[in-house]
Amino acid sequence: MPARITAAKSAACTLAPRALGSKMLEEGNSPHNVFRLPHKAFKEMPPQEAAAAVAPRRGRDPANRLHGAGRAAKGPRPTVFLQHGLLGSSSNWVFNMDYNSLGFILADAGYDVWLGNSRGNTWSNKHNNYTEKHQEFWLFSFDEMAKYDLPASINFVLNKTGQEKIFYVGHSEGTTMAFIAFSTMPHLAKKIKMFFALAPVVTVKYLTNTALTKLAMVPEPKLKIVKAGKFKGFDWGSKEANMAHHNQSTPPFYSVQRMTLPTAVWSGGNDWIADSKDMALLLPQIPNLVYHKDIPEWQHLDFIIGYDAPQRMYIEIMDLMQTYM
Repeated sequence: MPARITAAKSAACTLAPRALGSKMLEEGNSPHNVFRLPHKAFKEMPPQEAAAAVAPRRGRDPANRLHGAGRAAKGPRPTVFLQHGLLGSSSNWVFNMDYNSLGFILADAGYDVWLGNSRGNTWSNKHNNYTEKHQEFWLFSFDEMAKYDLPASINFVLNKTGQEKIFYVGHSEGTTMAFIAFSTMPHLAKKIKMFFALAPVVTVKYLTNTALTKLAMVPEPKLKIVKAGKFKGFDWGSKEANMAHHNQSTPPFYSVQRMTLPTAVWSGGNDWIADSKDMALLLPQIPNLVYHKDIPEWQHLDFIIGYDAPQRMYIEIMDLMQTYM
């Protein structure tokens, strides 16, 4: 698998195979480079060492690993996988102050924390044949992230940690990937102790065209696809292209009802991506919804950078982890 780094309060280990347009190399075919940093508190590191710790090598890191500064636990530590959202990267979980970043908080609490990177972002852009300047490089969608990347990442973490199950925390698109993967691959869902969905996105039926265009510079015609109000795969525009990506002539529909693992959801009243009306459609579809909290004044990014996130959400996540340990 890709490069591995371990460090105190630092970004540290690549996971998923490299992107190959619409497909991925199978697990084990990617290069495996190892880089190890001293195990000490991030704030105790010299500035240059700390900078190297939190900045994975460009193009080689679809995921990173954190080691906390707390006391080492006896036996294997519970493992947590954090997957960022749309237009983000693994750094989203650690770019706030240490006492305000979920990645650091979990690591210091004794958890073995792994950070995922979606293909195509800053730390996950290696390709066998293309660069980011080639159109072929971008021939993938959230379907490939859910069907290939996420299972490869989770299985890699399980293999490296020796754990049978892990906790999964997703934000925004990180929840979209999970809803697809865990509802279509029961064998993968069985490897998850609990799914924590922060600002989950399954449909964006009530998202305004102006908002989405500003967010991702999405062409107006494509908004009709994502705003269909149905949870389905990306439509590649022709029967031939859909067959190549989905093995069927039309995009598949995904059913959240088939996902039975324990799930906790946090939503925001001012979230203009995970709109409250879309949330109202999603929640009744989750069969094993064990907890839901709506924070009226929160927007889409408050879940990862909100100054009050530790008090209003992170502590609840850790409480639930203790319950489902």
